[in-house]
Amino acid sequence: MKDDDNEFAGIRIRSRLHEQVTRWTSHWSFGGTVMFCIAFNSVTLAVATDDSIGDSALNALKVLDYIFLAVYTIEFLVKMYVSPTAYFTNGFNLFDFFVLVMSWVDVIVTQTAAGSTSNLSGLRVLRILRTLRALRTISFVPSLQVIVTALMTTVRFYMLNLMVVLFLIMFIFGVMGYYLFGSASRFSSLGESMLSLATLVTLDSWTEVEDDIDASVATLPPKWFCVIFIFVGNYIYTNVFVSVVIVNMTNAQQAYIDADRARRREIVAEKTINMNQKQKDEATSFRLFLEQDQRAKFANYEELVKSVNNLLAGVGKPNDVILCGDTSLNLLFVQEYLGMLEQVDNETFMQKNLYREIGNIISLAVERQLEISGMGEQLLRENSIKAQIRASTPAT
Repeated sequence: MKDDDNEFAGIRIRSRLHEQVTRWTSHWSFGGTVMFCIAFNSVTLAVATDDSIGDSALNALKVLDYIFLAVYTIEFLVKMYVSPTAYFTNGFNLFDFFVLVMSWVDVIVTQTAAGSTSNLSGLRVLRILRTLRALRTISFVPSLQVIVTALMTTVRFYMLNLMVVLFLIMFIFGVMGYYLFGSASRFSSLGESMLSLATLVTLDSWTEVEDDIDASVATLPPKWFCVIFIFVGNYIYTNVFVSVVIVNMTNAQQAYIDADRARRREIVAEKTINMNQKQKDEATSFRLFLEQDQRAKFANYEELVKSVNNLLAGVGKPNDVILCGDTSLNLLFVQEYLGMLEQVDNETFMQKNLYREIGNIISLAVERQLEISGMGEQLLRENSIKAQIRASTPAT
């Protein structure tokens, strides 16, 4: 399950609580919890069919069944709170809703008819519907949804045509079998011929049909007739049916991918609109701040930067993306710009210190070189003589 695999994508957020609940339903933990309950509920339904378990175990299973029903009800209420329209426009959610309603009907009828045997058959039917809870797994697994969609599409649009083709093939071979093997009980009439051909199509004990015909008809061997019909009615027809299902499965998978891309584009578009509006509001507040501080006299640049940083700290962390056109009034842009200016100042200060250290090292190296060559003392004497001359010379 993907985290972004969300049937409620693109809904309009009404409040902060609604936003939190929507995010929770989109998180993998929500679907994982329901999936665990469905799997565990399937296990309890299987255990309840064992006649060897005692009454205490049955009571424990009933309590667990009520707990699972409460979880399914909470899931339904949460999804309804998020978006009733999105819930009832999804076919798999409609199936979940049907199973939930039947489960509550089962509980109500069971409590109402406690100790009565008149509604025993109705209770059995309702309890049979409990097994449909296992099919709720399809609602949380997209790959299963693709397979079910492909099968439903095949049954809805192609099954009738395929059945008509199979009926025509069986009708032709049924008439041929009646005229060729009419003395055999398997082909004594058109109805018997169709039933025998249905057995050959399914390959269920088809050799018995062939042996019965062979024992009744001595002139025409039915082996080639059975082999040809099995090849046409089973192998070719089955391959055609499988190919249609594969094509529909491919189309269903592509449709799911297109729908997922559309949901993603819708989410991105909605986030872009909200982010753009938020940044425009931030730009407006920052423009008002600048207009209010136009008459303010800052002693230096640091006071202006400090005032802007106080504004940024007051509005909270800005968005991660700049969308509005006026970037000079976008708080994220201003914050990043001030950060870069501070970084430039730090680098400039470090470069000045580096240049000073380089100058000191060069001066020390020059002085040491002069001391080694003996020119240092001579230069000092010459400098002292020049200083004395300048001091003794009267100023003109």
